[in-house]
Amino acid sequence: MAVLTALAAFLYHLPRLCRWLLRPYYAASAALSVAFLAARKVPPLCQGLPSEREDGNPCDFDWREVEILMFLSAIVMMKNRRAITVEQHVGNIFMFSKVANLILFFRLDIRMGLLYLTLCVAFLMTCKPPLYMGPEYITYFSDKTIDEELQKDKRVIWLVEFFANWSSECQSFASVYADLSLK
Repeated sequence: MAVLTALAAFLYHLPRLCRWLLRPYYAASAALSVAFLAARKVPPLCQGLPSEREDGNPCDFDWREVEILMFLSAIVMMKNRRAITVEQHVGNIFMFSKVANLILFFRLDIRMGLLYLTLCVAFLMTCKPPLYMGPEYITYFSDKTIDEELQKDKRVIWLVEFFANWSSECQSFASVYADLSLK
């Protein structure tokens, strides 16, 4: 029954998840995250790559690359234990896979590593994660207005979140607080 409930919830949210993943930030992150896999597994791309395999097959992973990818999956699992939102899960997967890809590309060829590093830096400089822009019933205060609002009615209980636009943790919780405010 639990499997059916999870499957039904996944299917219910699938259209929203697809719209979310097709945003330019997530599409570019996904492309950068699978770049090494594509370079190593797509035959036209992998034919010119160096390989340390005994059979000389450039279109397959060597043992060290498999080891690095397994280490990546262990790090992602450990890091995602503390993630609360789907955005945090996906963001962790993208971030650590880009780091692993960088290591793998530098290990393969320094020129490919430098090219991948340049692409990642350009991506970080030009693309920012999308902010939550959905419905909310939240009052935003400044340092001057919070005291007078708290003094208006002593019977009201306030849940105050201190928010910084530059903080990725704050941005990831924006949708959680918006949902909470609507309830």
